[in-house]
Amino acid sequence: MNNFVIFFWLLLLGSFATCTKLPSSFKKCNRKRKDFGECLAQAVEDAVGQLTKPFKEVGLNSLDPLEVPSMTIAPGSGPTNFQQNYKNMKITGFSKPKISKFDVNFDKKVVTLQCTFPKIVMAFDYDFNGKILLLPFYGKGPGTFSIDNMKYFITFNLEEYQKDGAKHFKITDSKLVIDPELIIFQFDNLFDGDENLGKNINQVFNDNWKEVFEDVKPSYEAAFGTIFTAMFNNLLEKVSISELFDE
Repeated sequence: MNNFVIFFWLLLLGSFATCTKLPSSFKKCNRKRKDFGECLAQAVEDAVGQLTKPFKEVGLNSLDPLEVPSMTIAPGSGPTNFQQNYKNMKITGFSKPKISKFDVNFDKKVVTLQCTFPKIVMAFDYDFNGKILLLPFYGKGPGTFSIDNMKYFITFNLEEYQKDGAKHFKITDSKLVIDPELIIFQFDNLFDGDENLGKNINQVFNDNWKEVFEDVKPSYEAAFGTIFTAMFNNLLEKVSISELFDE
């Protein structure tokens, strides 16, 4: 797996607060009901849809937009022979998932989630210098990724512990698999603003988007897996198991 460096102070706020209740606007599900899984999928989809604003009382910051101050993706072993340096990244669309599965196995302490984000847009400042499909290029400036129907498959392994007399979960391990339907790249100011060369390189990225993404996919999965694990852990630290679910 490629190495990555990512800084996101916003995800760490409020990590030491005491146990609290879920916001009243968040739906709860009875774990003893036969439709528990369906209820959870609907409840989580509705709760995530509310994360256009923070819920600091339960450790949740705004998810839409999601702001990532800095991210570095190491060079791939194939067509992406360059380091991807991003700053001031702002991501929209994470508050509109279509959740097809949200399962909690209480015996094995495993959570599995499958969802699709219809449209994700990532805006950022980039700094590249290297080769794409053996073509030398460089650039520094604003850019965007526009991603259609991005599927997320997430697995969280949990551990149970006691805190202030209540049982809590925490994530001990996670795995994220990302499967986009289409990615459109746009990097402005390539080759110090040479429009023709910049247009050609953007075309190379977009004509070969699958190969480009697959080459660095593990790094993006690790980076965003870390972000969502941190967010979920903040919630689990503040909200006990008995408060998360009805019985």
